[in-house]
Amino acid sequence: LPQKCLPTINSAMTTPVDNDLKRPVLRSYPGIMGLFILLRGAGIVVGEAKPKRVLIIDPVMHERWNQLSPAEKYLNMLSIWFFRANTECVGERSRFPGQMRQTAISVYDRLQSPVTEISPGNFLIETSESACALALLHEFGWLRIEYAPPKPGKAALVRRIERTSFGDAMLSATSSQEIYFIREESKFRDALQ
Repeated sequence: LPQKCLPTINSAMTTPVDNDLKRPVLRSYPGIMGLFILLRGAGIVVGEAKPKRVLIIDPVMHERWNQLSPAEKYLNMLSIWFFRANTECVGERSRFPGQMRQTAISVYDRLQSPVTEISPGNFLIETSESACALALLHEFGWLRIEYAPPKPGKAALVRRIERTSFGDAMLSATSSQEIYFIREESKFRDALQ
């Protein structure tokens, strides 16, 4: 995405993130980064390299998208995020398939209390991928995030995270199979010893 359009897109987001950066990049806006990854993963936005590098909306995919109900859109984007989306489309290295899902579950699991106050250098937001996961968890309604006002020349930092009961239920539903396999693997290992 061109740098010059990021502030405009940010202002249209449900939760815009303030920053005081002179030249913000996509990583400076984790919500936009997450949305862009989902749109690319869904095939709604595609890149063209010739004659000039541009992003275009695929009209066929856009029309199909518009035919979905809100619930279908939500679940479609959730499945794209967890199973198809890849950070390589934004220039980040992807370590393994399902990495974005694993990052989101890992970040959510680290929130031990219903409300977490974030201090500078907190372990929750160590990478742009963790920041993107938090922003998507917020946009999907699993968390509520509050940002601190940005310091001069800096991006805004997360100040407070509140888990939602919907997020707790969704985490349980989307990670229970994985937890089951971990438990079974543990039983299997114990039986071998």
